[in-house]
Amino acid sequence: MKIDTASVHEEERTFLEKHVVAAPTADTEQYLLRRQDDILMISDGDTSFAIDFMQGKTGYRLKQGNEGKRSPLARACGIHKHGPSTILDATAGLGEDAMVLALTGSTMTLFERSPLLYLLLTDALRRASRIDHLSDAVSRITLHFGDSTETLQQLVPQERPEVCYLDPMFSPRTKKALVKKDLRIVRGLVGADTDADALLDTALECATRQVVVKRIHGAAPLLDKTPHHVVKGRTIRYDVYMIN
Repeated sequence: MKIDTASVHEEERTFLEKHVVAAPTADTEQYLLRRQDDILMISDGDTSFAIDFMQGKTGYRLKQGNEGKRSPLARACGIHKHGPSTILDATAGLGEDAMVLALTGSTMTLFERSPLLYLLLTDALRRASRIDHLSDAVSRITLHFGDSTETLQQLVPQERPEVCYLDPMFSPRTKKALVKKDLRIVRGLVGADTDADALLDTALECATRQVVVKRIHGAAPLLDKTPHHVVKGRTIRYDVYMIN
């Protein structure tokens, strides 16, 4: 892992030295982390990637305001019936889904175990907090670094969320076409979510109302467990498990 020490913030460099530099892996050695125009980004030598809630399709999606309440994701989380909810996103990733849910007024607790992705998401939330239409949503998001499984198992009853949301990394494509370059970088940072089945088991013990799992169409449900119902999007679906 290479770090442009002249550009990254001191707290970022300290975090990297503890969680990345001290424990290098083949997945991280190829990357360079740097700041450019006050944006934290990572490069693999071919492509630079940053999380940005104001640009591209993500920026357009988040500018729609009430779109969040009408979205398949919000409906899967029961917000159309129950209103703003307490939601624990156990696999934060790029944070886009968490932002959509936070825009509905829901209180979000996020966990991300990839140290590099955690830093990129932290920086993206910092920048988004300065944007008028996103600042309130960001104030309802709390991001933690670490594996969510252990935390879920230790929550006392009054800390349990109404909804647990899981978005395990999709299996690599078998088609010849390559995934987008930025998604390849994310895959390299996160790796395969081989413990997704175990995480579902834990989430079902933790949530007080429902567990929602994001899957691509055609993928088997986690644990081969039939969901209570399914909410479908254009290219993905949400498997919903209600807590009795």
